[in-house]
Amino acid sequence: MSTTNQSPLPFKLQLLELTSTLSNLAKRLLDILLVQGVRILGQKILNRLNRVNFNRMFRHRLYQQADKPVLRAKVLADASLGKGPLISLIVPLYNTDLTHLNEMIESVLHQNYPRWQLCLADGSDAAHDDVGKTVALFLAQDDRISYIKLATNQGISGNTNAAMQLAHGDFFGLLDHDDLLAPDALAEMALVIHRQQADFIYSDELNFTENLDHVRLIHFKPDFALDNLRSNNYICHLSVFARDLVDRVGAFDPQCDGSQDYDYILRLTEKARHIVHIPKVLYYWRIHGKSVASDISVKPYCLDAARLALSNHFARCGVQATVENNTILSTYRIRYPVSQNQLTHVLITVEDRNQLARLLYVVKQDAGAPVVYCLIVPENVLASAKRRDSWQQNMLKGNASCRFVYYHREESLAAVLNREIRAVESTYVALLDGAIVTVSPQWLLELLMFVQRPDIAMATGKVTYRHIVQQAGLATGVHGSIGAYHAKRVDGEPGYMARLQMVNNISLADRLAMVFARQRFIEMGGFNEAYHRDFFDLDLGLQWHKAGLPSVFTPYATFAIDDPRDLPVEVLNHGLSFTSADRKLLKSMWDDVMKQPDLYYNPNFNPNHARFDHR
Repeated sequence: MSTTNQSPLPFKLQLLELTSTLSNLAKRLLDILLVQGVRILGQKILNRLNRVNFNRMFRHRLYQQADKPVLRAKVLADASLGKGPLISLIVPLYNTDLTHLNEMIESVLHQNYPRWQLCLADGSDAAHDDVGKTVALFLAQDDRISYIKLATNQGISGNTNAAMQLAHGDFFGLLDHDDLLAPDALAEMALVIHRQQADFIYSDELNFTENLDHVRLIHFKPDFALDNLRSNNYICHLSVFARDLVDRVGAFDPQCDGSQDYDYILRLTEKARHIVHIPKVLYYWRIHGKSVASDISVKPYCLDAARLALSNHFARCGVQATVENNTILSTYRIRYPVSQNQLTHVLITVEDRNQLARLLYVVKQDAGAPVVYCLIVPENVLASAKRRDSWQQNMLKGNASCRFVYYHREESLAAVLNREIRAVESTYVALLDGAIVTVSPQWLLELLMFVQRPDIAMATGKVTYRHIVQQAGLATGVHGSIGAYHAKRVDGEPGYMARLQMVNNISLADRLAMVFARQRFIEMGGFNEAYHRDFFDLDLGLQWHKAGLPSVFTPYATFAIDDPRDLPVEVLNHGLSFTSADRKLLKSMWDDVMKQPDLYYNPNFNPNHARFDHR
């Protein structure tokens, strides 16, 4: 057959592939339009257009930092660093692809930090003896490489333990046999160890296919967040940790093979004295057909191993909890038992009678825990005794444990709430805003799971308006103020790294929907009564944040509002003039804290919003 007859074929195949892609895209768009409507379709398209191109971002930053190795060499030459810690990289080998093996070893040889040891334990079968032969070529070049050929494959944990036996470093780092290190990976780790005396350090990472011209995803991580870690192994790579920690926690557990790194990170962080996150991409995780990075369903036993690792973690910590698979694979839902003998007072601040009418639904909903509702209402909203009695009877029909408290608008709302909270005998307090029109079943139970813990300040849920997420907790450092996580996402979307579908640590919450322990509130001194009507809730949250107490967002408690302009962050950043005195007070007391980069966001993201992977 002539070449003239063959040449159109690749073009036809490309055209068919393009036609199929466009057809599938059109079907998806039509499905969204028919089921969710034009407004949601428009928001999804806008979000997609605003999403960060990780491949372009990585290339741009790589080129921007082309002179960085020279700079790093100068820093490392500083006499204050001395010899620096010896970092032993632990790599179990098993039937490793030779191209991947060569690239992995080369990435270590090209490190800008010289004090490393590469520990390789090879469990490959006889058909893959070329793995050992390839390593032998490198052994002849560099005596910092240590290698052992195992008599039998001992599994991922056993092979890793064998590699660890070769290590004589001050710190250990975990590296998979088909992944790569960024040139400055160990230099950055050594600097943090030296300057901050950290004993557990982790970095950001990326996923790539084929080569680094094909970056699929960059995982920009939060600083250490225990509840994030209990939901998903977000720490993963690159992790470096002190020998002292290894001596204390012991070897890898073969029972957790498949999620052995998750198990080990949980054990290490339980014992670590000082955990530091380096917000730089120092690890390159290769995606291929047999990797978990490609698809967790490639290795479904990993999910069982992860649940076992988490169950063991809770047992060691003395915490009662059940571990379940979440809706997103490789994320987990933790349920903590909540006593049904402890009462929660739910205080709902109301602005007008329209809000009162909608709250009938809220008080009827099953909160999942013993509750007393208290509606905080300005006197002029229900001026006559007859109206007050009528509304009281209506609310009692919805919930027998419901009462009204009236106050003058001239009075400080913070003072009114303080008075009520101090007078009641409940264990917990929830604040809701009258702008809320619906709540999810058992919303309170989902929030109490976290505030019953002594290490958590407040808990909040997901707030939506007409099926668009308005906030999922609050962050500092957003355009120099406080901002909302995940704003403008379509409800039901997983969000960046599935963070809208799992429990996260957050910096603070607001009175739109927040729950806290009453005794902790009293010990903190309650709300600052210098505020008249706004921002006393943010003030309290910032106090707890400054004291080092994290808060929690859970997607399993959801709230819908009738007007996004009622969001406290909207009032703070775009509010009306009558809030100016409260705004000035908040800024005078907390401006420096509000401007600080958020612990649970990441400095690589756009600081003008908290939407993660949006430009």
